[in-house]
Amino acid sequence: MTLLKAVPFQFEGKDYEIRVFEKDNGYFIRAYIDNKPANGYGYSVDEVTCVGLAHTKKLSALQHLIDHAQSDIENKVWEKYLAALEALKKGAYTKCESLTHGADSRIGISVVSSETWYYLPSNLPRQLGRAPGNGRVSAS
Repeated sequence: MTLLKAVPFQFEGKDYEIRVFEKDNGYFIRAYIDNKPANGYGYSVDEVTCVGLAHTKKLSALQHLIDHAQSDIENKVWEKYLAALEALKKGAYTKCESLTHGADSRIGISVVSSETWYYLPSNLPRQLGRAPGNGRVSAS
């Protein structure tokens, strides 16, 4: 991967950097702190999508993903995801059979490893900053 751009920003007294890499036929974006990934998220887009959005909608897919990466840091989405996983480990869920998958995979709350579904309490999706119903999790 080739580094194309680095966008520095500060949050809560810490220096972050959003890095944009050229990769194969597209781009990969990740937030860094102290030269290490700041969280478990990576954002990618292919070249065709970038060109298409720029041409038809006058939108920059790269800028959108850069803004999204920074927003995820500022809204502490990764920390909320880890808290949801911890709640799941502590048993803060209700077993439900045949629950339709509808989780927000962008924040990684969907952990598919079996056919048994669990539903987190209705207040947890709100704590994650998501609409009710997006807290479904499956686990073995």
